[in-house]
Amino acid sequence: MASKGSVKKSGKSSTKKMAKSRITKQQKIKTKLQVEQANKKAFLISDLNQRDGLNSKSIGSKSLKLNRLLEDQQKDKHTQESLAQQKKDTESDMVQQLELISGVSL
Repeated sequence: MASKGSVKKSGKSSTKKMAKSRITKQQKIKTKLQVEQANKKAFLISDLNQRDGLNSKSIGSKSLKLNRLLEDQQKDKHTQESLAQQKKDTESDMVQQLELISGVSL
């Protein structure tokens, strides 16, 4: 016959499962530290207002103005024209050199 001590009761196994689902002290401390760090990283409203004031001043100085944009376009156009002229000069020099080479016979 089987003794009564070898039979497991269902009540004991359910209490073990409940104990595992509880939040440990270490987890509580860890989450508390994470919340404190998140609060330190958060900005105060006054800090945000100061930053907003600084950004609004710098936006005007960094934005492109119409006159500056037109000047830059003219410079770009002039640069492109000069590069095209240099390319044409180089091609004509090469053609002249080839003609001189072809005129020389050995």
